[in-house]
Amino acid sequence: MGAPATAYDEKKETCGTVCLKYLLFTFNFLFWLAGGVVMAVGIWTLVEKSDYISLLSSATYAASAYILILAGAIVMVTGVLGCCATFKEQRRLLRVVSVDPQLCTAVCMHTHSLTRAHTHG
Repeated sequence: MGAPATAYDEKKETCGTVCLKYLLFTFNFLFWLAGGVVMAVGIWTLVEKSDYISLLSSATYAASAYILILAGAIVMVTGVLGCCATFKEQRRLLRVVSVDPQLCTAVCMHTHSLTRAHTHG
C-alpha cells in the first residue's frame, strides 16, 4: 500500500495543461484588446463624425456607433473575466465566459436583422 495522496499530487499539472492554460489566457487577453479596439472605433465615430450624422437620412449610422461601443464593452468585460477565470482556475466563471460570446452573437444578429428590416422595409 502506497502513501496517501496529498493535495500536491492531485494538483500536479502536466505540460499540456500548463500550455493550454497559457494559451487560453493569451486568447482572452487578445479578446480584451479587440474589444477595446471595437469600443474605440465606436467612440471615435461618435466624437469625430458626429457632424455627418445630421446629414444622413437614416439613424442607422448613429445607432451603429452605439452598438460598437456596447459590443466593445461587453467583449472587454468578457476578456477580463476570461483572464481572471483562467488565472484562478475557476470552472464556473469559465463556463459563464464561454456562454457570453454566444449570447452576444445572437443579440447582434437579431439587432442587425431588425436594422435591415427597418431600413429596407
